Amino acid sequence: MSRVRDFRHTAIDIIVILTGITLLLGVGYVSAETAKVQIAAIATSLIGAGLVAYLIRRFHEEPKPHVVEMASVTRVALDRAYRTRKYEARETDILSVALTNVLTEIASDTEDRLLKHVVFDGAKVRLAFVSPFSPYVMQRAAEDGVPVEELRATLRESVSSCVKIYERLEAVYRTTGDKHAHEPHGAGMLVIRAIDFCPYFAIHRTDDNTLWGLYTSAHQGVYSPVFNVQRDATAMFEHLAAHFERLWSLSDDCDVIRYYHPKKPKLDRSVVMRLTVDHSASN
Repeated sequence: MSRVRDFRHTAIDIIVILTGITLLLGVGYVSAETAKVQIAAIATSLIGAGLVAYLIRRFHEEPKPHVVEMASVTRVALDRAYRTRKYEARETDILSVALTNVLTEIASDTEDRLLKHVVFDGAKVRLAFVSPFSPYVMQRAAEDGVPVEELRATLRESVSSCVKIYERLEAVYRTTGDKHAHEPHGAGMLVIRAIDFCPYFAIHRTDDNTLWGLYTSAHQGVYSPVFNVQRDATAMFEHLAAHFERLWSLSDDCDVIRYYHPKKPKLDRSVVMRLTVDHSASN
């Protein structure tokens, strides 16, 4: 709504200025000297008023309202937006319980769009999902109304997708990355990390925009509302960014995939083993 209002105000300013210019150009067709002076005065006043109003709005804008916009009533409805934003963003941070759709998409993308964006364009991507053996899994399974082992199986599939992503990333790097390893095209990075903590939010940040949703006991995450915040529009953006950074820093020993240009991609097989082996078998 604020953008529509700004557009209307700018349109009015332009109309006022153009009206003044039109009157000023028409002064030459008026024969009476007194009328000429009056019309010229009105015309210059309109031009001045329109310019001043525009400049005040342009350089002395009122502080933007601290609002959080609802982007969708469910996360499912925004699936396309989630998929496409990361292919153009310079920085992408994504956090959710399982990251199922994101990881499956990257692992099965025959064009390797995100991986090439990282290797060649210098994009920075960080992805985080919950470890299959996190204490939080039992709580989330109960809230979702599914057996604990079903949710753990879903999370193990996320780990399997990471292995496939690594294989694709290694192929991209091997065929083209080595050749351009020392070219200054940008310090790209891709890190996929498992966390042991409750995420509280699903976060999808691309540069200065964040889509986020709550995890509640009322609905599965994909059926919960999604909100949208801009970096310069509300302090919520920084709160969510700090939340991601905190969870990320607390889990730095559980990177499944780690790639920092120009080093070669790394799959930590010990982490993969730790996340996929059935712990109950050893208890």
